[in-house]
Amino acid sequence: MSGCEPRWRYGVIVCFAIGLAAGGVSQAQPAPSEEQSATEQERERPEGGRPGWGRHKGPDSRRGRFFERIPEEERAKVREFIEEHFPRLASEMRDLETLNPDLFRQRIRDVMPRVLRLMRELDKDEKLGRLGIKEERLEIEIQQVARKYFDASEEQQQADLRAEIEDLIGRQFDVRQKRTERMIELLEKRLTRLKRQAHARSGQRDESIARDVELLLSSPPGSQVRSRHHGRPHGKKLHPMVGEQEKKTRPE
Repeated sequence: MSGCEPRWRYGVIVCFAIGLAAGGVSQAQPAPSEEQSATEQERERPEGGRPGWGRHKGPDSRRGRFFERIPEEERAKVREFIEEHFPRLASEMRDLETLNPDLFRQRIRDVMPRVLRLMRELDKDEKLGRLGIKEERLEIEIQQVARKYFDASEEQQQADLRAEIEDLIGRQFDVRQKRTERMIELLEKRLTRLKRQAHARSGQRDESIARDVELLLSSPPGSQVRSRHHGRPHGKKLHPMVGEQEKKTRPE
C-alpha cells in the first residue's frame, strides 16, 4: 500500500494543476459581448439559412443565378422552347425579367428542370415529348382553375369550377397513361436490341478477346488509344485504381 500511495498523491496533484490551468485560460479569454455574439452569428448565418449550414438561398446566390450560368446559346433554346409550347408562361417570364429580376430567377430555377426534361424527351422521341408537353399544359391549366375555385365566393361558381377541374384531371390522366405506355414501348425496343446484341456477341467470344488484347497492347499506357468498351481514349487515367496501384508499387 505504501508503494501505491505516492502514485495516488501524484495523480491528485496533476489533476489539480490541470484544473488551475483550464481556469486560467477561461479567465484570460472572456466571453464575447452580446453585440459581438450577434455579429459573429450574422457572419456565420447565410441569408435564407441557419447558422453553420452554409446554405444561401438568396436571389444573388450561386443557385439563384442558375439561368445566367447557362451558355447564351442554350438559354436561347430554352426561351424558344417556352415561347413555342408555353406562350402564356413565356409572357409572364418576360414581364418578371423586367419588373422583378429576383422573382424571375426564382421562377426560372423552378421551371428549368421540367423544361430541360421535356426538351430531352422531344429530341429522343417526338411522340413522347409531345405527350409530356401536353401533360404539362394541362397541369398549368389545372392550377389556374384551382386558383379561381378558391377565389370564387358563390357556391354555383365553385361547383362549375370543380366540374372543370375534374374534366381537366381526367384528360391529364389519359395523357399520362399514353405517355407511360410510350415509355414502355421504348424500353421494350431497347431491351430487344440489347438482347440481339448480347446474342450476337455470345458467338464471337474468341474474336472479341483477341481484338481486345491487340487493342490494349497496341500502345503504351497514356497514349490516345480508343477504349475497347466505350470508345473513349484509354491510358493511365482510364481506371483510377490502376494509377493508385502504380504509386504504391513504384520503388523509391
